[in-house]
Amino acid sequence: MYAVSGTIDPAGLGGGPVVSNAQPNGLFTFPTYYERLQAAGITWRDYATSQFGGELPFTFAQFANADPGSPLYENGVRIRSLSALMDDVLHDRLPQFSRIESSFPPEVDEHPPSLPALGAGFIYSILDALASNPEVWAKTVLFITYDENDGFFDHVPPPTAPPGTDGEWVTAPLPDDAGGIAGPIGLGFRVPMLVISPWSRGGWVASQAFDHTSVIRFAERLFGVREPQISGWRRRAVGDLTSALRFSSPDHSSLSRLLPKLPDPEQPPCPRRRYRPCRPCPGKNPATVATPTDPARNPGDQRLARRRTGGQPRRPPAMTLTASLINDILLSLSCGVDVLWRSALGG
Repeated sequence: MYAVSGTIDPAGLGGGPVVSNAQPNGLFTFPTYYERLQAAGITWRDYATSQFGGELPFTFAQFANADPGSPLYENGVRIRSLSALMDDVLHDRLPQFSRIESSFPPEVDEHPPSLPALGAGFIYSILDALASNPEVWAKTVLFITYDENDGFFDHVPPPTAPPGTDGEWVTAPLPDDAGGIAGPIGLGFRVPMLVISPWSRGGWVASQAFDHTSVIRFAERLFGVREPQISGWRRRAVGDLTSALRFSSPDHSSLSRLLPKLPDPEQPPCPRRRYRPCRPCPGKNPATVATPTDPARNPGDQRLARRRTGGQPRRPPAMTLTASLINDILLSLSCGVDVLWRSALGG
């Protein structure tokens, strides 16, 4: 919800507060960022193959009641196949801002019983399509995000706003499935995010905190279209993703050479790979290879893992974002793996 509107409507002015995945009794009526882009003349599209799980924007009245042929219906409601997305990439027809549903199709969202490998295959297919058109790759930023931590433990409590902070405390009556739990909204538990673009290649790390509203704020910087529903506290707490990009030194070389080659299923695995069962290395007699053993484990000797220094290079200071650099934005968010793309203005 934050990714498409910047809010969960904590005051209940438009059908909220949105505190669970349950469908509302009616439909939400507060504005989305899509509508603000439409009003500003910025092209956009929400790619989805179905209404599986009540995917956004199907839960908003303005989309559910939109007439066929209208911009909200054609770009936010009409169902599109994965091949239609690939075709838009190949022929340079991506809108300036696009969102790809990760339940596209449903089995790739990495929620049980879906396999993580299916999500990886879905991401690979998007990257493969992007690599097929160097001109699109040269003007596109792809954000791959996750919207939940799958129950993995996080020892760092998410930050929350002080009591009474406007837009950050739920003040409306709660739905029954909320269990009566009200209070601050704050940020969520930490999840991964990847930024793939000519301006982020090289294994850089951005240590600034981001959330799903950071995607909208990136578009704010790019298109000059502000989302007023993002709270002031949240704007101070998280970044706008520009610090993850290095506009001064882009690398526009072919993306296809970076994509890994999938193994031939007819060939045996490489004998020197240490992470899978394999044949003995040439010239080695398996009978003479010592079997590795675990040292005796003494609980009293256990120590916290030390952070390795000098690892991934840190990103340099953020550069000035200009609309001439990036042409389109493609965003894909859902319950598991989420993919967000952006390309520059024009093009």
